[in-house]
Amino acid sequence: MTDMGPISVVSAGAGTGKTWRLSTEYVNVAQNGASPARIIATTFTIKAAAELVERVRARLIQEGYAEAAQSALAGLVGTVNSVCGRLVSDFAIDGGLSPVAEVIPPEMANSLFGLATEEAIQQFSPKIDPIAERLRQDDWRKTVLDIVNLARGSGLVPTQFADFALKSWQGIEPLLAPVAANETAADLDRALVEAIRSCISQIDAGGDVTKTTKDALTTLRRIASQMSNGRPLAWDAWARISKLKAAKASEPFLQTVRAIAAHHPTHPRLHADLREFIDLVFSCAADALDHFSEFKRARGLLDFTDQEALALELLRQPEVRARMRERFDLLMVDEFQDTSPIQLAVFLEMAKAVKRSLGAAIRSKPSLAFGRPILRS
Repeated sequence: MTDMGPISVVSAGAGTGKTWRLSTEYVNVAQNGASPARIIATTFTIKAAAELVERVRARLIQEGYAEAAQSALAGLVGTVNSVCGRLVSDFAIDGGLSPVAEVIPPEMANSLFGLATEEAIQQFSPKIDPIAERLRQDDWRKTVLDIVNLARGSGLVPTQFADFALKSWQGIEPLLAPVAANETAADLDRALVEAIRSCISQIDAGGDVTKTTKDALTTLRRIASQMSNGRPLAWDAWARISKLKAAKASEPFLQTVRAIAAHHPTHPRLHADLREFIDLVFSCAADALDHFSEFKRARGLLDFTDQEALALELLRQPEVRARMRERFDLLMVDEFQDTSPIQLAVFLEMAKAVKRSLGAAIRSKPSLAFGRPILRS
């Protein structure tokens, strides 16, 4: 067992008795003459919640506590979201919040997000799309959604996104080759085009008609045409050119082309593209989250993360915790290793309102490590 402040974490391998330990807590409560209805028990899927209730009731009946098995159904047992929803519903008035809101079904969440954020996405698309094409980040819209979901699951707000963009760039910049000294992006582009044209002329003059060389010529002509029209080359194309092959007779003509293309990690535009892409995607995510929040607010909608955030807001109020203390004695969290930062915050606040708290985690899940990475988040 590991202590995480007010929550004791029991770790065990999968299938080695976590649920049995939790059901034992119900038996202990019954043996002490208290009601299982004073227990909050939560897990992370509807199926897991149903299995937890079934196993707890079976264990209580097996131990001879049929009445306690019945009262267990009156406790606060369910998924994290259903428990948070109950807390919001039961204590909203105490906390000065409206108890009336329609909860968005999870299967509709992404489609409603797309509808609500269409304007923000369209506003940023003309700026992001060309850079995303060069970086081959065609799924940047999903990246925006991922940023929004991760931020909301960590209790973060759009005004913090600019700082995250800066930290993201500061994390990647040291991994890049230094920008070429005394050479601009235009200089490097021009050098590559000139080398390609010279290479094409030399190969044509040499009369090499082998398939390998013909394929290389096709690639070189396409790239020269694109760059001559003012369209910057995608970065994976620079990498491919640096490894381009021809037949033995034409190999010497490719050496300069490959050498120039191999310097693409030092290209000023690569650094600029990465920095601008990060900034724009985080800015788009911030706008998208603002649009989504306003969309829900205007329609009286909540999603699961909203329920968690509202539950956390309520649980931080002393009067709500006092009411909780009147109703509940024990908090139990199954599958504790799946806890998100905002859910951990909810559980820690719940733990302050009950006498004892217990979390059960799978030992083979190193991502949680008993909550330390989440606490840092």
